[in-house]
Amino acid sequence: MSTCGEIRNVAFEQPSFSDNDALSRLTGKQRELLIAAKRHGYYEYPRRITSRQLAEKMGISKTAAIEHLRKAETRLISSLLSEY
Repeated sequence: MSTCGEIRNVAFEQPSFSDNDALSRLTGKQRELLIAAKRHGYYEYPRRITSRQLAEKMGISKTAAIEHLRKAETRLISSLLSEY
């Protein structure tokens, strides 16, 4: 990093989603879980994390995690394919 300069100020902000953003169609819990699933490798093949492990990280039951993910996936797919 010394060749690139010195970093003096770093700020972290919560993302905001516009009405045109597909994630804006999700509930807060659905969005949070979907982003965590992506971040932890749930959607990779082979999966790096199981639904049970993901649920434990998020502090919810496996059943609730799967339900939130399925509803989020359904909303996103419906939104993406609304023209078809």
